[in-house]
Amino acid sequence: KPVTRDNLLDGYARADRTLGTQYELFFSSPQRQVYKRVQLFRPYAPVHKIHDVETLDKSREWINLIMPLAGRLDKFRVFMEMFAETCIRQDKR
Repeated sequence: KPVTRDNLLDGYARADRTLGTQYELFFSSPQRQVYKRVQLFRPYAPVHKIHDVETLDKSREWINLIMPLAGRLDKFRVFMEMFAETCIRQDKR
């Protein structure tokens, strides 16, 4: 499936005053937790594609949180409740 504006999830740009702007765009794919990444560079001229469209499989990636908890147990409990609601219940991951 080609990448289109309809399945654009996120992206960011880095600007260099002398060279131009580099874009990194992330698109959804039909498979859950597999994404497409497109990198573009726009020198102060027409847009150039840096790489071909890449497939990124994020299904096996882990995020480890390391937090000092001394004296902050209540704040940690609130954080975990919000994390569970946002990242587990809503995203189903």
